Amino acid sequence: MIDTIRQNIRYALRLWTRRPAFAAVAILTLALGIGANTAMFSIVNAVLLRPLPYAHGERIASIWGRTAANPRSLLSWDEYQAVAREGTSFDAVGVWLGQSVNLTGTSEPQRIVGNFVSGSFFDVLELRAERGRLFREHETVAGAAQPVVVVSHQFWEQRLSSDPAAIGKPITLNGAPLTVIGVLAPPFDARAVPAGGWFIEYDVFMPVGLFPVPGGLPNAGPVMLGVARLKSDVALASANANLDVVSRRLQAADPKVQAGRSIEALFAHDDLVGDSRQPLLLLLACVAAVLLIACVNVSNLLLVRAVDRQREIAVRSALGATRRAVIGQMLTEVLLLSIAAASLGLLLGRWLLGTLAWLQPRPVPIPPDVPLDATVLLFTTFAGVMVALVCGVAPAIRVSRADPSRALQTGSRRTSSTGGRTRDGLVVVEVALSVAILAVSGLLVQSMLALQRVDSGFDSANVLTLQFRLPQTKYSRPADIARFFRQAIERVRSAAGIESAALVRRIPYSGNWGDTPFTIDGRPVAAGAEPRAGQNIVTPDYFRTMKIPLLQGRDFADRDDLQSPRPSRASRRSISRTISSR
Repeated sequence: MIDTIRQNIRYALRLWTRRPAFAAVAILTLALGIGANTAMFSIVNAVLLRPLPYAHGERIASIWGRTAANPRSLLSWDEYQAVAREGTSFDAVGVWLGQSVNLTGTSEPQRIVGNFVSGSFFDVLELRAERGRLFREHETVAGAAQPVVVVSHQFWEQRLSSDPAAIGKPITLNGAPLTVIGVLAPPFDARAVPAGGWFIEYDVFMPVGLFPVPGGLPNAGPVMLGVARLKSDVALASANANLDVVSRRLQAADPKVQAGRSIEALFAHDDLVGDSRQPLLLLLACVAAVLLIACVNVSNLLLVRAVDRQREIAVRSALGATRRAVIGQMLTEVLLLSIAAASLGLLLGRWLLGTLAWLQPRPVPIPPDVPLDATVLLFTTFAGVMVALVCGVAPAIRVSRADPSRALQTGSRRTSSTGGRTRDGLVVVEVALSVAILAVSGLLVQSMLALQRVDSGFDSANVLTLQFRLPQTKYSRPADIARFFRQAIERVRSAAGIESAALVRRIPYSGNWGDTPFTIDGRPVAAGAEPRAGQNIVTPDYFRTMKIPLLQGRDFADRDDLQSPRPSRASRRSISRTISSR
């Protein structure tokens, strides 16, 4: 058996050297298809198939508030406390909210990414400290939070120079000195998972009780994200039934605030994947069709080559080669082609992954460094085997069925009607798959062109943006904040080359968007069922700077301050959607 396989391999390699162009074309054709499938499956594996890379990550759930108009509302402090106290379906419940913070006291001020968390946040994710310790729950409670901070391993290396003595020393964040009590041990390579693992891709972790919100966290309303770890014997449906009980108790205790609100748990992995599942599976199906087309192409080439080899096979059969031996030889040749194509395809897939990660298409959360792990290698191996079967079975059967005596008499250039029908059938399959892919591609191109033709409502040419955040310790009063904004924008406007300038809470298409409920005088609605509209906060000259035309009314003016009635501007779409025309 081993000797037969060895002989088949040697003979297949000799055929390659006799016709290197044929081997190169076949290998390259299959490698392109396998490479595209390897890259796409690697992304599907990293984003859809692998659980969150925490201990028992399949039990981690996101906790959301919910209203009739907003199924993804944040949690309030009271809701978090109630779930933590009465959520019997969870081993631990925590809250978190990422926000940029100002790091000062270094060579130059820097904006870094912070995460305001409860002490239980680390328990939910089962994280540990590499040095020092993590928060205790009482250190993070609103109204009694301690001035402490936990830093990430990367921050400790890059900003604190891996200094072991940094534990116990203060760093200044948002103008307040916070004592470093620990360095978070990295549980995984954040570059190899979607969105950096979602919860811990931050530089520093601060007590949630220090979250800078006017009036304090208990009075801030829904501003936090919830995360919990399900008990091992509790299903998600049971956990949501438990949360329904908690919601009803909150509504009974404070009907004015909690009317129309409920609390819901979702698996955190599904929450992270969001709407990217369907486009990823569609792309995987498309590249699978491309691989199938490549297989049909190579199978056609092998069929033509098999016709040329009929006399050779007939001679071997006449000398005693069995049909099984002929099929084995043909399949060995195709298997070697598939192995070479899979090896080259693996390299092409690695290159394609780097390209896709660099492009970072939204909203698909592609990790910056998608790993080629054992699952991907098994997939590539499986793809290579399937390629060998798809490409090799038809030619092998076709040649093995040939009548040796007839082949020796008629020569090698005569084809049978059976072989012609086989090739015609493969061509039909290839054309059908190609038409399907072209149709999908055409629809995608049409959608992209339609998006490019959409009027965004503003002109972004020559518009520059910069971001900053004011420390609450220094700017705690609205009057101080307004004065800083006024002075800052005046300085920017006076700079050379500046035509106009304004301040805005949220830059268009930044992903940092929010909405707010509103009511119309004379049109009462039930609590929790108020219509919602996207909200932004701007200063005078914003519409001029962005070249947004005003259809009616006036622009904001400097006289629209804290003492004047608060004016607002509404888009034509929001008005037509909520107010019937007269």
